This record gives sequence, structure tokens and C-alpha cells, in this order.
Amino acid sequence: EGLMEKNNEINTKDKFLKKICKICGIIIVVYIIGLCFISGKYVYHAWVNVVTALSVLSVGLSATFLIFRWVKRKTKYKLIKLFSNLVCALAVMVFIFGLIFISIMYTPEHKDNGLIARVHPGIHHTNVYFFEDINIFIMKESSRKEEMYDGSYDRYASDN
Repeated sequence: EGLMEKNNEINTKDKFLKKICKICGIIIVVYIIGLCFISGKYVYHAWVNVVTALSVLSVGLSATFLIFRWVKRKTKYKLIKLFSNLVCALAVMVFIFGLIFISIMYTPEHKDNGLIARVHPGIHHTNVYFFEDINIFIMKESSRKEEMYDGSYDRYASDN
């Protein structure tokens, strides 16, 4: 009975990880297909890029866990089990660094008078690119020329 419960628990965890892989995989495929159709002057909104980046991280982490959980179940060698634990720990660290990277690379968007200003703060200067809103997923490059100003602050943020 104990073995049956353990197998059930393993299957439940594996099913959860597989569902994460499927859902995030679909998001990634739709994003890539969309990139093929929106070319040139069209870009995704920042939130779409964030969701896709989180999906890539989630697929990587879930797939790593699935593979190395399977390896740990199939092997009797302690060294291989230790190695798979180390790889899973490394995958968690990559996931955490990925989250930090996503938060650093996030570009805020501000809507004003039908235009969207996407702000890219740098270390010494900030670039602002302007877009026209198409829908909740896509925007089009505006005819308004991009701005660049000294400092790494967001002059379009409402709290300035």
C-alpha cells in the first residue's frame, strides 16, 4: 500500500510538471508564430514579452525536474542521484537569476494621447520609443522620433 501511494504521489507531481510544460510550451509556440507574422514596424507589448520569458524559464525548470526525477527513479547509483540533485539545484538558481534578469530588462510602457512610450533606462541615459496601440498584444512603431535624455529615470512615470 505504501508503494502504491508513493507512485500516486510521483505521478501527481509529474502530471503537474507536464501540464506546466504544455501550457508554457503553447505560449512560447504562439509567441514565435506571432513573431513570424508581425514583422518590421510591429512589436509585442512588454507584458507579452514578460509572460513568454516566464514561460521559457518555467519550461526549462519543469523539464529539468521531470528528466532528473525520472533518472533518480531509474538508477540505483548514489553518485548519479547526487548529480541529478545538483543539476536540479542549478536549474533553480538559473530560474531565480532569470527572474532577476526579467525584472531588470522589463521596459515600462506609458499611454498618453493615443501613443505608448516604452522607456528603456540605461546607466547614463534613457531611450524612449513611441508606439501606436493596435490591441492588447501588439503595437506599431509611431512616426514620432525616439527620444534620448541624460539620466536613468523614467520621465513619463506618473510619480515623477
